[in-house]
Amino acid sequence: MKPNFRVLGAGIWGFSFSNYLMSLGHDVEVFCRDTNSSTENNKSINIKSFDVLDDCDASDAINIMAVNSKGFDAVLKKYKNYFKNTRELISLTKGIDHGTGLLFHSLVRERIGTDVKYGLISGPSFAKDLTDRKKISVSFASNDNDLKKFMVESTKSSYFDMIPISEIHHIEM
Repeated sequence: MKPNFRVLGAGIWGFSFSNYLMSLGHDVEVFCRDTNSSTENNKSINIKSFDVLDDCDASDAINIMAVNSKGFDAVLKKYKNYFKNTRELISLTKGIDHGTGLLFHSLVRERIGTDVKYGLISGPSFAKDLTDRKKISVSFASNDNDLKKFMVESTKSSYFDMIPISEIHHIEM
């Protein structure tokens, strides 16, 4: 059985990775703030408003944060009821939170707790290269070996590869 993915953010990163996951046969739901502008840019994906996120069960999907660095904490705070049931959270956002000064993996631990399995996808020109089906490898950082194995295996294709690493803070900045 293919896993369900829930992509939170419908910018270039969210669309690129959502389209890629769907091309592999995964079930993908995409959520964003402004469904009007997002559907104008991409007709092939059913996009839902963040406003209905609390009606979903976070534990029934692999959650992927694809929001910009300024919006990362805002999403975690606003939808805290949703995130309290999150088992896995994968981020396409890296860096330091503008408000707290925390790296995002630390912010996730503070906002959601230490039980969530967290991972970070990072690579040069990732979104454009993925959309163009260029052969690329990206890093996938997580302290959870099961999550690393799962993400590497469930996203592999003839042109896309994740290289698992354990040091999140090395690629987060």
